[in-house]
Order: sequence, then structure tokens, then C-alpha cells
Amino acid sequence: MEVDPEAVNILAAGFHKWDSGRTVLITIDGELLVKYVIGDEEEERLVRKSFKIPENLIAGKKQVTVRLQAEKANEEFSIWDYLTIHREV
Repeated sequence: MEVDPEAVNILAAGFHKWDSGRTVLITIDGELLVKYVIGDEEEERLVRKSFKIPENLIAGKKQVTVRLQAEKANEEFSIWDYLTIHREV
């Protein structure tokens, strides 16, 4: 995915509420960005989350590989609606 090393980059994702309680490991080029437990804090079926990407994970890069995986081998989760990286405004 494209990044801008000169700006604040935000990874945004939509998860389905039915996956609440499951833990997702999100990595950028193999480095852990966040360990996120999908919540059910929103009224809608879609749980929208944004994560600021630290400068050290994108320094000097124009593209990165983003990986989302379940923490437990036997768990699954769904990405709903979107998975994007955008600059903070």
C-alpha cells in the first residue's frame, strides 16, 4: 500500500461487529503496528478503526506491506467496507 513518508499516515479499517472479542495483529512490513481486540462499541454492524502509523515504520518508503492476521491460529475475522492508508488532515 502507498504511504507518504513526509506526512502523518493513518491506517483505517472496517471490521464486522460479529467478530467482536477477536484479536487482530496488524503489521507494517513485518513490524507490529497494533494488537487490536475488535470491539462492539458502535451501534452499527461495522466497527471502524483508525491507527496512526509511526514514522519509523515508513521512513524512506513509498510503499509498505500491511498484514492483518488473527492472533489465534483457529480464529478468523472479516475486513468490511474498507482498508486504506491516508494522510492525516
